[in-house]
Parts: sequence; structure tokens; C-alpha cells
Amino acid sequence: MFGVLGIVMGVCALMKVGYFLMFQQEMSQSVFVSILESPPEESKEFMQQFFRWWMVPTGIAFCAPAWWAYRRSVRTQTLTNKSRSIYVVLAFALLVDPFLSKDHLLEKLDNLASNFATTEPWATAQNFFEYQKNLREVNNLHANMEKATQGITITSSDTTPEQTYVLVLGESTNRQRLSLYGYSRKTSPRLEEIRNELLVYDNVVANIPYTIESLSSTLTFTEPENFQQAYHDMNLVTLMEKAGFKTFWITNQQTLTQRNTMLTAFAKLTNDSKFLNNNRRQNTSSYDEVVVEPFKQALADTAPRKLIVVHLLGTHFAYKYRYPPQFSVFDNQTPPSPLASDEQRRELYNQFDNAVLYNDHVVRELIDAYRAKNHYGFLLYFVDHGEEVFDVRDFNGRDMSKPTIGMYEVPFMLWPSPSWAAKQDMLALAQTVHRPSSLSMFMHGWCTLISIQFHECKKQNSLFSADFVAQPRTVGIYKEKHLYEELAKRDQKILSERQNTQLSDNHH
Repeated sequence: MFGVLGIVMGVCALMKVGYFLMFQQEMSQSVFVSILESPPEESKEFMQQFFRWWMVPTGIAFCAPAWWAYRRSVRTQTLTNKSRSIYVVLAFALLVDPFLSKDHLLEKLDNLASNFATTEPWATAQNFFEYQKNLREVNNLHANMEKATQGITITSSDTTPEQTYVLVLGESTNRQRLSLYGYSRKTSPRLEEIRNELLVYDNVVANIPYTIESLSSTLTFTEPENFQQAYHDMNLVTLMEKAGFKTFWITNQQTLTQRNTMLTAFAKLTNDSKFLNNNRRQNTSSYDEVVVEPFKQALADTAPRKLIVVHLLGTHFAYKYRYPPQFSVFDNQTPPSPLASDEQRRELYNQFDNAVLYNDHVVRELIDAYRAKNHYGFLLYFVDHGEEVFDVRDFNGRDMSKPTIGMYEVPFMLWPSPSWAAKQDMLALAQTVHRPSSLSMFMHGWCTLISIQFHECKKQNSLFSADFVAQPRTVGIYKEKHLYEELAKRDQKILSERQNTQLSDNHH
């Protein structure tokens, strides 16, 4: 029994070691998506691309001590009947313990699952069952999405034979921390280099400060408070496919977790999806530059009409995992905010700015790759929500019950290709950059930009339309709903008073 268990444990552990050596990531349930839902030839080519000769002797070296220990135990281990009885009783007691108290059974099972999350072979089995469970949920969402849009016809008035549109989704970035938007630190130098090529929108807000809830509303026509019904409504991917576009989804977000099933359902609607982050935990490095090569491959696809969605990890907490060492530019500097008053706060503040700097690099790389292909279309980049990092209040993160503008104000910008711009009224489009809008209105604007006709698209809600009508904007949902304009007025007053106090202190 010891030998059989050792073999199973060894195979599972060796699999994880091999995976880590190849990709420098922890193996998780998301790996099963790549293994079981990709064509065998594609998986084989992918493995060959990362395989190196030294991995074989490393694997042997990993197994050797276990084999030595097993052979030694086989020679020396002798158990009396009394010893065997004691071991059986102890093993039985450990196995039945979770079931003795019915009131706390689920809690104990959760604790067991957590304790065995990195122990083989239970970890691999647990990952597989979690994969199956989440996949069923994804497939249900996917089926509902397809059912909700059956029999619907979409038309486009842009008859250009070849069109490629790119949507880059960022994560957890407050636009006030980009130097492109006036921040004192140079956190977006590469985007500033092409400032005259960009339409930089400075008055767009997220409605909900959480990724799944925000994007469920943003990428459909669903109202923010009804985000859970998003899979019963028309969505961006299906809209584009019905208009004759081949769709791609490239993501560096985690694939199958309790929180990410909705996004995976969106991704599975596309014709070609690439999941690049198989880490077990969010607090692990998976740098966003991994999306660049798959993005170039999607751009090179021969389909005449394409939509490519790229989903970044952006500046998601923990910030120190979002950028490689060479982007640690602001380490050990004094932050511009007095709220970053001790070492821990200064560290977090500076790490966030480092992450913003790296995000600037990645977004520029995507723009350059798109520019190089000279496609007809545009690249649109925005962020799902912001983050408070000691700007307005002594707080790091997002909390709808204690909102600040940093949680809702997001970067939003458009890079038009020259061929697409030549067919547009760019002077009129440039006049739209200061309009007050929110991400819940995004789909209406998207219809205008790509000239799609669909009965749910309303010109008065489109940020880019001549018929746009500004409306009061709410942020937060349910009991935590606030008027954005009132929130902005309050926070601007706080910042102004703080600045005046600093100036007075400096004067004295």
C-alpha cells in the first residue's frame, strides 16, 4: 500500500514539478482547461516549445530520494500485529473525525480541502473535481447566453471587407495614477509618447468596483444592479459573431475559480480562446507580457473580420506580483500622498505605481503590434474598475460602503488605425473625450464605433454618438449606490483641503 501510494503521489508531484519548471507557475485546476480542451496536436506543440533537456535529469533527481527512502523502508520495516492494530485505529479515527459533528461538517471538509490543497495525490484529484464543477457552471452560463440570442439578426453599415477591432480590458487601475492623466510621477511614459495618436477619455467611470460584476454589465446590455442576469442578454462576443466577425479571447486572468466562471463563459463563446494564467493563487506572478505573442498570432489570422479581446491582470492586488524587477522604479521613494505615512503604506503605494508603469509598457506593446499590421479598425483600452491606494482616504482596495473616486475613475482610450480614421469624422470624435459616461453604457458606444445596427443599441447612450445625452451617473449598487458627481465633489474637497494644509505647513 505504501508503494502504490508513493507511485501515485510521485507521479502527481512530478507532474507539478515539471509544470513549474516549464512555466514557473503553480499547477491548478485551470491547467485542466488547457490539457483537456485543446486539440492534442496543439498541446503537444505547446509542450515542445517549453521543454528543455535539463528537465529530465531534474525529474530523476527529484524522484531519487523518494525511491531510496522506499527501498530502505521495505528492508527495515517490520510491524507486529499490535502495531498494525494501533495504526488502523488511528487511521480510522482521522478518517471519520469530519463526520462526527454534523453541525460543522462542511466547515471541517473545507478545512481538509484547504490543508490538502498542496499535498499529493489529493491536490490533483481536488483540482480535477473543482475543474469539473466549475466547468459545469461555465457550460450552463454558456448555454443560457447562446439561447438568449438565438434568432437575432445583426447588421453592419460598414462594408469594408477586412476589419480588425481590438478590445483591451485592464484591471484595478485608477486613472488618476497615470501621468497621461496628469499624475506627478511618470507612470505612463510610453502612452504619453503617442499622446497625439490617442483619444484619451477623462470622464468615464466604472459602476461597480469588482471585476465580475463590472464586466458582466459592461460587456452586455444588462443594468449594473441586474448583473447576475447578464448571461440572459446579448453580449459583445455574440453581437460580433452575428455581425460576421471571428472572435478571439486572450486572457492572463485566472481561468476557473469561484469568481471567474462568468468571464470564462464569455471566453468560451469565442471562436478561439487562450488561457495563459493557470496559477492556483492570485498572489503569484504571471506578467501581462505573456499576452503579446498570442495577440500577434490572432492579428495574423486570415479571417477577414476579427474581434480580439485581451484581458490583462493589470494592477490587481498584490501589486508586487504584477511587474518584473526592472519596473521597480519607484521603490524607496517618498510618495506624493501624505496618507502613505509609514513603511508598509509607502511600499504599497510605490508598488502600485510600479504596476501602473508596467501596465503602460504592456498596453503600448499591444498598440505597436496592432499598428505594425496596419489593419482597418481600432484598439480600445479601458479598465474594469479603479482602486483606492491611499489617495483620498487611509485605505487600500475597494469597498462600496466607503467609496472614493479612485475606486470608480478608470482610464479609457482609443487608438484608431489610419485607414479607419480616414473614414471617420475624427474632428467630431475628438470632441467626445470629455463627455460624462459610465461603463454600463459601453455596448451602446461600441455599436456606434463599428457601425452596427441592433435594436438594443441606443444612440443617446453612446459616448461616441452625435445624439449622446448626458445622464446622472450612479456608482455602487443596492444600498451602496451613490451619485458619482456628489462623490467626486466630496473627494475633490478633501484633496483640496489637504493640499492647502500642506502648502500652509510648507510656508510655516
